[in-house]
Amino acid sequence: DHKVAYTMPSVEGGRARFEEVAHWILKKTIHGSRASRTVNMLKPGAVIVSCLENDDEATAAAAILVGLIQAKILDIAPAGVLFLADLPPDHDGSLVHEAILNSHAVMVVLSPGSLESCQQLKVIVDALEAGIACIPINTPNFRFPGPEFFSVDLPLRYNEEATLVVAQMRKFLKSITVAFTTYASQQVLLVQAEATIDRLPPPKAGF
Repeated sequence: DHKVAYTMPSVEGGRARFEEVAHWILKKTIHGSRASRTVNMLKPGAVIVSCLENDDEATAAAAILVGLIQAKILDIAPAGVLFLADLPPDHDGSLVHEAILNSHAVMVVLSPGSLESCQQLKVIVDALEAGIACIPINTPNFRFPGPEFFSVDLPLRYNEEATLVVAQMRKFLKSITVAFTTYASQQVLLVQAEATIDRLPPPKAGF
């Protein structure tokens, strides 16, 4: 068999890299850029999806998850879905913070390295501090942390803010997670993805 290799584009991040691959395979134009997708990114009431930044596997898992249930998400949150991976560079975190404060809920896709990511931890803490529903979704290779994560790792990283961060991370990781087994059959993936719908808050008045 003749095999053809394709190098993932490095210019775009987030889902745009996968759209480039689809364009190459299907020989068709994929409409919409990162800029056009994020025009309404701060629209109140969106469901935010957070995954490990610059991790293609985590981004792909998040995209598959949302693709399976997007119609049902829209029934609950008509503002739609915002992937943080699609946002332009946000060096001070203010864009992400504002998006979270205006969101309906936050889905956090956990993969190896998630708990070492400053952005992932900030997303979780900001959401819980604001009283926003924060749904943990664990991929197959994610490993839950041991006691040292709370007693040593977080205090070393956050100093004065450690007490707050530790409390919120304990709360987050004690909640029931949704398993998303990316290598499973489509039927299994659909069942698992729909379990996240049950965790979303009901529609809010005015959205």
